[in-house]
Amino acid sequence: MKKSKILRIILIVFLSLAVLYTAFGFLVLPKIVKSQLTSRISEFTQSNVELRDVDTNPLFLTASLKDFKLSRENNEIISFKDLLINFSISSIVKRSLNFSEIKLTEPFINLQISSEGKLNLLDLAPKSEDKEDKKEKKDDGIFPLLIKEITFDRGNILFQDFSNKTPYRSDIKALSFTLKNLSTIPNEEGVYELDANLNENGIINWNGTLELNPVRSEGTIKFDKINTHNIWEYIQDRVNFIVKEGSLDINAEYSLDFSGDEREFRFKNSEMSLTALSILAKESNEEVVSIPSLLVSGIDFDIQKKKLDISKVDTSNGNVFAKIDEDGVINFKKLVNNKNPEKIEDSDSNKKVEKIDNKKPKIDLNIGEIGVSGYNVNFEDNSLSNKTQIKLGPTNINIKNFSLVKSESPLTVDTVLNEAGKININGVINTPGFTSDLKLDFSKIPLNPFEPYIDEFAEIDVEGGNLSLTGDLINQFEQDKRNIKFNGNLNVDSTMIKQAGNKDDLFRWADLRVAEAEFDLIARSLSIKKIDVDKLYSNVVIDVNGKVNLKSIVKSDTDKVKKEEKIESKKTDKPDNKKDKFVTEIGKVNLSDGELYFSDLSLEPVFKTNIQELEVTLTGLSSKDLKTAKIDLKGKIDKYAPVKITGEVNPLGDKTQTDIDVNIEGVELTNLSSYSGKYVGYRMGRGKLSLDLEYVLNEKLLDGKNKIVFDQIKLGDKVQSPDAKDLPLELAISLLKDRSGAVKLDFPVSGDPTDPKFNVSEIIFKTFFNLIFKAVTSPFSILGSVVGIFGGGEELSYVSFEPGSSKVTDKEKKELGELLKALSERPNLKLDIKGVAYNEIDRLGLAEMQIINSVRDDDEQNSDKPLTEDEMEDILEIYENDYGVDPLDKVPEEDANGKDIPKAEKIRIAYNNSIGQLKDFETVKDSEMIDLAKRRADSIRDFLTNKEMIDQSRIFTLDPSIESAESAEGVRVPLGLDTF
Repeated sequence: MKKSKILRIILIVFLSLAVLYTAFGFLVLPKIVKSQLTSRISEFTQSNVELRDVDTNPLFLTASLKDFKLSRENNEIISFKDLLINFSISSIVKRSLNFSEIKLTEPFINLQISSEGKLNLLDLAPKSEDKEDKKEKKDDGIFPLLIKEITFDRGNILFQDFSNKTPYRSDIKALSFTLKNLSTIPNEEGVYELDANLNENGIINWNGTLELNPVRSEGTIKFDKINTHNIWEYIQDRVNFIVKEGSLDINAEYSLDFSGDEREFRFKNSEMSLTALSILAKESNEEVVSIPSLLVSGIDFDIQKKKLDISKVDTSNGNVFAKIDEDGVINFKKLVNNKNPEKIEDSDSNKKVEKIDNKKPKIDLNIGEIGVSGYNVNFEDNSLSNKTQIKLGPTNINIKNFSLVKSESPLTVDTVLNEAGKININGVINTPGFTSDLKLDFSKIPLNPFEPYIDEFAEIDVEGGNLSLTGDLINQFEQDKRNIKFNGNLNVDSTMIKQAGNKDDLFRWADLRVAEAEFDLIARSLSIKKIDVDKLYSNVVIDVNGKVNLKSIVKSDTDKVKKEEKIESKKTDKPDNKKDKFVTEIGKVNLSDGELYFSDLSLEPVFKTNIQELEVTLTGLSSKDLKTAKIDLKGKIDKYAPVKITGEVNPLGDKTQTDIDVNIEGVELTNLSSYSGKYVGYRMGRGKLSLDLEYVLNEKLLDGKNKIVFDQIKLGDKVQSPDAKDLPLELAISLLKDRSGAVKLDFPVSGDPTDPKFNVSEIIFKTFFNLIFKAVTSPFSILGSVVGIFGGGEELSYVSFEPGSSKVTDKEKKELGELLKALSERPNLKLDIKGVAYNEIDRLGLAEMQIINSVRDDDEQNSDKPLTEDEMEDILEIYENDYGVDPLDKVPEEDANGKDIPKAEKIRIAYNNSIGQLKDFETVKDSEMIDLAKRRADSIRDFLTNKEMIDQSRIFTLDPSIESAESAEGVRVPLGLDTF
């Protein structure tokens, strides 16, 4: 009875407690939870909190929160439709916190970054206050926790960033997440799966396993059709490009293991692909890069070890558009924000290259193979006066074993330039040191696309022409400096170069070959074994204004550039000339079957000539000082006249040295009528020109010898020319022409070629015309040079006589003999003799002769016989009879030394003292003077004709005359020259 009562009481108490528990759980607890949650969360976050309802079920140990919302200033931050928590009764038995299910329905999170860059969720946590340091709590391990299933259903995340100039917004909708068996119990594994819909921006899927004790996880992450334009929208203010379209797919396997001392977090067996990616320049809205497809496969990324391995990168059929604007800035440089983009500048090759950075890269990247196929690279340069466009494609690139740590990655590149030339590159590259060893093979690369670059310096048009090149290009480090070496061959074929706006070729060649060229940047050297040029044609033209076309093609701006470069170079330290001097050496240059065409349009008629069958060999060209190259040039002027140039030159050296001989034979003078008409006033009727020139140039001193021969020269018609002097050229030619009909000229040229006033051609022409002028004005000096008379031969232009005498002296006979020799060598010349008697001088001479004739016999009168002692005594007697004084009385008996003067000497002295007075009283008629002049001319003619060296028909005596003694330089009979 008592036991049943006790049991009844216990039952009543139990039922009462159960009723109270149930009532509390269903009726009271929800209100307490709702009140406490809203108040505490509101207080903690300083936000408005709304919770429509809280349901608890004490019987099934569940709780449900409905319509939760956390907001600030009417801006919803966090909310959900329903949160269901199902507590497991097994927690009591297992002494752990176990949940059968946690399910969150329609969760919403509004993530915002303010214009100041602050995340709104961080503002929900209370501000930290200064507190006393808390003692470190003892780590008692992880509290046992087990959740059978966690579910997020139809979640939504709104992300907004107002820190950028352009606000960014992105919605993640239909977010679902499931996690099963989440546990902190050791080695308990949970399984999870996350799906997210980014609307039109793609889908995210994430699934795998998760352990919390220790932390381990592995699974897969998939990004499907992620819109790259949406990604760009977030960074658009930080870049200057637009991602117009594109889709990103990522399929990655990952593993995470924090159980050991070395934590592991890696992605493996992963791949990433891009499709239909298009990038535009924001400034121009023009496409820069187009990638139809890009696949990165076999990705293995160990984040802890910073090691990234990729099996293959493969992309195909893309387009790259590179453009340089008017300011010289390439469009790729503008794709990132840069307020002050700088112009492209060539790197200074003289700058010291930094040492190789041997430090490990931040990431160990290894790619098994990189494949680029079917790409087109379109290049446009608008910085030039004439824009150029170059297209490379289809371009194929393959790189194997690419690594940022390891070396020697095999590389192959093949492409086509402007749908014509082929480019092939094979070799290895070394990424850590940015070095390479490549074999180049360029075939038939057209030169036309590169013409605008030449236009910046020269006004020419390039037509045709293809460049081919084979060789090894090495980029490496030597002595802490980067060195670039090249060894190979080059060929340029079928090239025509015209002056801009002119249809005629300036240069052209069939083939230009450069064999075994070696370039070394550090050594600053270029060595070429041989250069061969076939069928080189050059057209040199002097226009109507006297300008040479080769000079006019060079733009004047070049001088300005050189000046600026010179000023800039002064700012830098003066280099060591021995160290910095660039050395160029060329073993041999061969020019075969060439042609040089020359025309002078400034003349009337136009002058034209050419050198054909031109063969040139240069051996041993070098820029080293004091080293010369041998030159051997052969050709034919106007098909028939051979020209040959031999000697030594060094056009590449700083110290100019030249020693050459030029020989030209048989140029038709009729071809030079344009020049002869302009400068001498006559066309050329006949003749040939030969030249033998020797020039020695030693630095600033030129010493030249010019031997010029005009063979069978004959003047043609006279022409009017303001530049021609009116000279008797026929006489000059006759003077200069020898017995064989040749005019041989030999004159030197010397001076300083660096002097702006020095001009070899001008000196030669000037010397030549001076010679012609001298031949006309001083013909006997030219004639004297024929027989080698020292002083020029002017003494041949006259014959000297004693006063009153017509006898040719021995001295004059000798000179007349030289004149005979010269005349015999100049058969076209005739000699004029003009007899002359001079007043006073010759009258006194004739007066003395009359006195002498008075004491001589008739047969001895007017003879040149010397006076005898008796004849002089007879004349002294005449003086004594006329003046009453014996002239002998005036002569002293002794000389100045006290010696007796002999009788004969006393007679001679007395004669000399008295003859002058006697002559003053003698009368000489003009007829006697004329007769003297005629006898003198006859004496000269007789002497010349008696030698039988020239025909007497070439000697003419002119009308004799009496001349004033004041104009005479002694008693001279002048001779004259003329031509038939």
